[in-house]
Amino acid sequence: MSKVTQLEDAEEELMWRLTDMTLDDSEPRFVGGFNPVIPTNGLTSSAARPGARNQTTPLNFPTPVHYASPGPLPTPPRPMYESISQGGSSQRLSRTMQHALSPPDHRRMPPKAQQTPIPSPPSKPIFKQTLPATPPPAPSTPVRSRPLPAHLPASAPPKTSTSRATPESTARSSRARSASSPPSPTLSAPGSPQRRSQCNGFTRAGKRCKNVVAECSPLESLNPGDHMGLERYCHIHKKEVLKDPKFILPSGRGVHRDDWIPNYLHPQTQANILREMQKPLSVADEPGYIYALEYRVPGDRDRVHYKVGRSYSLNQRTNQWDRQCGSKQQYLRGWWPGSIQDGEKTIMKGCVDPGEPGPYCHRLERLIHLELADLVSNEQYLQSQFPDVMPALQAMKPRAKEQCPDCGRVHREIFSFAKAECGPFQDKEWEKVVMPVIEKWGRFVQEYYLAQPDEVVH
Repeated sequence: MSKVTQLEDAEEELMWRLTDMTLDDSEPRFVGGFNPVIPTNGLTSSAARPGARNQTTPLNFPTPVHYASPGPLPTPPRPMYESISQGGSSQRLSRTMQHALSPPDHRRMPPKAQQTPIPSPPSKPIFKQTLPATPPPAPSTPVRSRPLPAHLPASAPPKTSTSRATPESTARSSRARSASSPPSPTLSAPGSPQRRSQCNGFTRAGKRCKNVVAECSPLESLNPGDHMGLERYCHIHKKEVLKDPKFILPSGRGVHRDDWIPNYLHPQTQANILREMQKPLSVADEPGYIYALEYRVPGDRDRVHYKVGRSYSLNQRTNQWDRQCGSKQQYLRGWWPGSIQDGEKTIMKGCVDPGEPGPYCHRLERLIHLELADLVSNEQYLQSQFPDVMPALQAMKPRAKEQCPDCGRVHREIFSFAKAECGPFQDKEWEKVVMPVIEKWGRFVQEYYLAQPDEVVH
């Protein structure tokens, strides 16, 4: 057999094998499956089929497993958009886009009910307490204050009970908090030992200096309640006030500062004396007397006390002191004008001829008190180089004043000088300290104020 014949037989055999391929025992037909046959003798003879040269035996494949139908597919979800028509063309827009393109008509919407505004709560509670007509009976045992819990820090303030708040304290705190005006320059109660004040100086821009001065003048240190008319200056304005050695009075007369204001005085004292000297005179400043009483406290051998004040009736005033405080031995040492100006007048009780009163006793009294208070506080006269000593620069602090055991009052204008143990001022506090100060300022008033009637302010 030639090779050509073998190739033709192989092609015919391959065609028949592909035709006979099937998956079941049915009649072979070509539906895309295969029904291979196994030749009995290696190659299928075509004589096994009509017109075939070789006979083939079909190959038995396993029957596939048939599963039940899974059923219909699930219904797809409803689309989130609809088909709307705009301008004759159909478009598929989302619901958000539909609301954006066609907003609701507010004119067709029902009006909303007007709601009453809710008042805002007050910034702080206001406690009101009605006092009963008759006070409740006092408890048999005193109420003890509750201590702070141990877990609270030391800086935490104790909580005050609202039931104990009185109407006076509540109203006072409400007024203080609700005030819209700026605080007063005085940062504590008048007369308080810790009174702090705003500086009385002015800046170059013409505005009040904002510095707070805690340092008080020696006069205020001796008399904590006597701060009216006294001014305080910060370290900047103290130098500015005392810079010029000469100043001009309202009358136009020039005054050299060193002729009247000693350099050993405290700077606050110098500034207040300078301010007092330049004040315009007042028509209400009537003539009067400046008197000095020396009184001694039993058992006090270290100090000598002087009451320096003013009066319109000298004899009447000295008699009042004798009746008011009888436990103290009092002696009239002198008055201005009179015995201090004229040394020939007697100071014996019952024989005092006061003479004519001096002018502007209010102004004179203030000038004398300012310098005497500085000498009492700083005791410059006890130094060996006095009066050539440097001014004291330590801060003045208010002193506690004791009540008089005779009248129960706190006496003012009393200057207690430390006694000198030796030197030229021993037992000479009146002659060399107090009286020269009174005489100097009395002379200043007569020289610069008495001869200037146009200077008086009506």
